[in-house]
Amino acid sequence: MSRHILVVDDDEETLELLKAFLSQAGYQISVARNSEEMDQVMAKWSIDLLVLDLMLKNQSGLDICRDLRQTSSVPVLMLTAMSADQDRIKGLELGADDYMIKPYNPDVLLARIKAILRRISRTPSLQHRLQRGTILFSDWKYDLARQELTRKDGLLVVLSNREATLLGIFLGAPWITLNRDELQDTVQADENISAAKGRAPIDVQISRLRQKLVGDPSGSDLIRTIRGEGYMLATDVERE
Repeated sequence: MSRHILVVDDDEETLELLKAFLSQAGYQISVARNSEEMDQVMAKWSIDLLVLDLMLKNQSGLDICRDLRQTSSVPVLMLTAMSADQDRIKGLELGADDYMIKPYNPDVLLARIKAILRRISRTPSLQHRLQRGTILFSDWKYDLARQELTRKDGLLVVLSNREATLLGIFLGAPWITLNRDELQDTVQADENISAAKGRAPIDVQISRLRQKLVGDPSGSDLIRTIRGEGYMLATDVERE
């Protein structure tokens, strides 16, 4: 079954062009002109990806993305005519997975869509940011909603967004070797946020997460390096 993409834009010409182009690429396409129509489509269909325009006439795409993230983890590719870094950063912070600046090359847009869909099919997504409850692993308890780690002796560790992203990925796939390139792709949105200050490679980010876990009796071996392949969380995981 083909992936189902929902395009939200109040420009009729854009909707028709994207619908025709993405349909030709083999995707099932629905369209919406505002958040109300978007909600109706999402209530009826299971959506695999949302292509969302930042500047709608009566509502900001940023507001829609923020509200959506209260109830859904569907990937969001945001389209914006704005080139200011702050606007793109805000969208990523509110939960968008990627963005493109108008005007864009349709083939590049298609490549971005394929990359997002490939990531969510291969690697656990950022759903851990939306879940409630706690996860137990080794000597740690992780609060999913607050992104807080608590060691059994009471030590509290607060994670950055990037560290929480990585930890959520590992907790979703214990004892599985995760390819470093796929890990890099999965945290791409957070990498874009930090790009202005210098992009940190995935190895540096994992090193920082390991430092947060250094108090564990197993030391930094909780996240093992699998030479030539990637990284593995080497411990059992239990949901409380």
